[in-house]
Amino acid sequence: MKKLIQLFLILFLGLIIFYTYKEYFFTKRIISNENLEINMNTDNKNIVQSPEKLNNTIKKLKYEVKLSNNNQYSILADASEIKYENNVEFVYMKKVFAIFIDEKNKILEIEADNAFFNNQDYNTVFEKNIKIKYLDSIILANKVDLIFTKNKLIITDNIFYQNKFAKGFADIIKIDLLNKNFEILMHDSKDNIRITLN
Repeated sequence: MKKLIQLFLILFLGLIIFYTYKEYFFTKRIISNENLEINMNTDNKNIVQSPEKLNNTIKKLKYEVKLSNNNQYSILADASEIKYENNVEFVYMKKVFAIFIDEKNKILEIEADNAFFNNQDYNTVFEKNIKIKYLDSIILANKVDLIFTKNKLIITDNIFYQNKFAKGFADIIKIDLLNKNFEILMHDSKDNIRITLN
């Protein structure tokens, strides 16, 4: 009888450990204070607020996400503040560096003064002094929307584009992250996109 009770208690303890692991550790949430790193899987809505003043600042916050089609996305900020709205985690970031790697291992890098990251769907809005590097091209702008829910990268506000063949100015650049097609547009259809060949 005593061995039966011990066996029952061991099984009960095993179930508690399994449930605790599944509930609290299965989401791959890794937190360390020095180089705070969080790896999570989730989805969201868009809320845009300015990260002008950050209370409860977290230094060196990094998110790494594995997306569909073997795409990867990681974003690192010197200073961040995490806020929750409707059980969704939003992160306001300063001095941001992000990397998007597609299924063919082509790398798109984004640097910006500020970013707003939605940890549910990973959509990110970058603002101020943005520098984008992709293959042999560099794009400078003041706002970039990286919209994973639509597989789009939308670049706006004071766009300057340069590669080894040309440089130019435009108001909007839209890039499809799946097929790499892009559109270069002006706000007013009467205005021309300015391109100079090198």
